[in-house]
Amino acid sequence: MVAVGEAVTNCMKHAYHGAKDGRIMISSSLAEGYLNVHIRDWGETFDTGLYNAPDLGEAHEGGYGVFLMKEMTDRLEIRTDTPPGTEIILGKRLPPDDEVGRH
Repeated sequence: MVAVGEAVTNCMKHAYHGAKDGRIMISSSLAEGYLNVHIRDWGETFDTGLYNAPDLGEAHEGGYGVFLMKEMTDRLEIRTDTPPGTEIILGKRLPPDDEVGRH
């Protein structure tokens, strides 16, 4: 949930620059042993080439969103190939079928 919250916050802050009328679609899918959560916006496209991971040795007010999404999921994909906008796919590996009933 934290990773999804970070993705949505990034949409609101960066894609729509804080505008209240920006559209964000959240959906999920199961594929290849992963639960995938898709977060899609139609705002300003995220330029992955400009992203720099934060220096964890220094305190920053922001800039941890993508880092947290990477750390909290097993797979992160940022798609910018269908402008306008960005789609973030967060994948969490599911336990094998024989482990599901034990929890």
